[in-house]
Amino acid sequence: MSRHWMFFAAAVLIFSGCVDQRFLDAIGETQQADEHVVMDGPEALAWLKSNGNEAALASNRFLETENAVKYVEALYAAGAAKVVVPNDTIRDDEETVMGEGGPYADALVVTLPSDPELRKSVVDLCRAELRREGFDSPDVAAAPQIYLWWD
Repeated sequence: MSRHWMFFAAAVLIFSGCVDQRFLDAIGETQQADEHVVMDGPEALAWLKSNGNEAALASNRFLETENAVKYVEALYAAGAAKVVVPNDTIRDDEETVMGEGGPYADALVVTLPSDPELRKSVVDLCRAELRREGFDSPDVAAAPQIYLWWD
């Protein structure tokens, strides 16, 4: 299993609260697993709409920022409580900003709503993305947040 897939699996498990510290240690992560982990970062829709990069989020998936905006809007329409771009996934170095017109990121953190019907709708959208990336998603419905990462 590649390091990227291991990191992705760890992120999903962290947010579901189902991770053993030995697993984190095995992939070099040192933070404690916590079901209430909140990733710091800008709100995704505002970040995308103010971004000058024509392909600001996961260009291999969305191709253009406009398509990423539509996906985030769909998450909110389904009932997502909040969608953020994790700070640690934002590339805002001078070369990226100057060369691409703005920062770039390849992940989102989706905070799930408490309402069961809305939660199911949001989870279904997220599961589709997890499967699209070749990840057989665990039961993410119990997690407070879902980490989506595109390679």
